[in-house]
Amino acid sequence: MNKLLYFFIIFVISLVVSILIIHFLKFTDNKLLDSEYIIDYLGIFLGFTIALLSFAISITDKIKENILDDKTIIDKEKKRIIIDKTSNVFEELKDDSLLIFWFFIAVIILYIFENTNIPLIDWPFKNFFSKTNIINQVKFAIFISSLYAIYDIIKTIFILSESTRIDKRI
Repeated sequence: MNKLLYFFIIFVISLVVSILIIHFLKFTDNKLLDSEYIIDYLGIFLGFTIALLSFAISITDKIKENILDDKTIIDKEKKRIIIDKTSNVFEELKDDSLLIFWFFIAVIILYIFENTNIPLIDWPFKNFFSKTNIINQVKFAIFISSLYAIYDIIKTIFILSESTRIDKRI
């Protein structure tokens, strides 16, 4: 499945969960919904992700170097498969990192929109959902989705670090 579609499905599920939690449980006065808290949270994890990317780059280079220099693996196709798998894992890490970055940008835009009153634009859903509730639901969905992205990053790093021992398993 396409990674973008996969993250879209995760976000939609997160949005449904956040609508249920915020609308039906009246989860509105919570620190998790504060824009500044979410910006700090995503900023910290964006920095964490950048640190992990540098770690992943060094591991990827080490794996490629070990595989290409390994004389016990004679089959060039087998070497190509291992290098391709390593590159795929690195691409997954890159996608997760970009997703957290776009969540960070989205929360900043929501923060601006949340604190801006545009009198010429009437909010059409005010009888069903208030502007604040919808913004809080989207922020909470971003929070839940970013937790999944962080989980995926950590899982990917473990897969990548295990790949350094791949030549011993062949």
